[in-house]
Amino acid sequence: MQEITLKTADAELLGTFFKNLGAEALARFTPHGISPAALREVCTDPSDARLVAVDADGVPVAYVVLREIARPVPELLIAAAEPGCGYGTRMLELVKAYAREQNKTALRASVEPDNIRAHRLLGHHGFTQIGFTGGMNLLLLCDPRENPTPRGKLPEVSREYVSRTGNRFTFRSLCADDGERLDAFFRQLDKKGRAFFTPHDLTRLFLETLCRDTAADINADRFIVTDTDGRIAGYVFLSALQSPLPSMGIGTAEWARGEGLGREMLRFIQNRVRAYGLREMRLSTHLTNYTAQKLYKTSGFEVIGTTSFGELLMLCDLGRVD
Repeated sequence: MQEITLKTADAELLGTFFKNLGAEALARFTPHGISPAALREVCTDPSDARLVAVDADGVPVAYVVLREIARPVPELLIAAAEPGCGYGTRMLELVKAYAREQNKTALRASVEPDNIRAHRLLGHHGFTQIGFTGGMNLLLLCDPRENPTPRGKLPEVSREYVSRTGNRFTFRSLCADDGERLDAFFRQLDKKGRAFFTPHDLTRLFLETLCRDTAADINADRFIVTDTDGRIAGYVFLSALQSPLPSMGIGTAEWARGEGLGREMLRFIQNRVRAYGLREMRLSTHLTNYTAQKLYKTSGFEVIGTTSFGELLMLCDLGRVD
């Protein structure tokens, strides 16, 4: 296989590339038209980065789009003119290097379930499945960094919050002896509220172990919100902390609703993610949890697909949130 190099796409290069692309690949890859006018238009769109790999003779052999390139986690689309010739592999190596140069946190991609070749190629280059798109394509995520250093946990926190009704609460890190309190928090949730935490284990033994091990767990950061009597009014956590796209979750006690805790917990955890030097985060929420969905959408989250458990998968670009 000849060595290839990356070039910024132009209408002429793309026109040549699409002429050589098979009908099946063309149907998978082209949401836009491929007329000269359409290609000139997409090549001048500043919201996406469009790159073409050319061989030693200047022939375009692969094409990549990084959609919403200004985001920390742009979406990757890739096509090779000759599947099986290794161009896709080399192109991915070049694109990951390009993403590192652009300081991208991660890359995401969607692949049709029956596109086995693409799924294997992306998997070989570190893409792992995090869910499904609205069209039920596989939704994949990749950390483009080379040999990333494990992310150290930030110091524990404790801060006061006065709710909109004047009640005082304390945000603090979860401690080893909080198992009984956390068990009481989940027990007071009604059946619907507990279902929103499915498939998580909510047994007393699990919660006590969770609290005991939380300080040493470098992949998670967990917090509780307590009232002046020490009761847990809210629970908020980060998981997949070593991932380029950590996941968060929150829960509010039935008796603490209406205090504005949900929105305050979201602000708290968004700022915590920023403090880790990350710029995007994700969450999953039950399909029927409409109250939470409204809160998330007004706090910068957007739906990007579903999880393997059938929950909505949402993404937040912290650069777009105050």
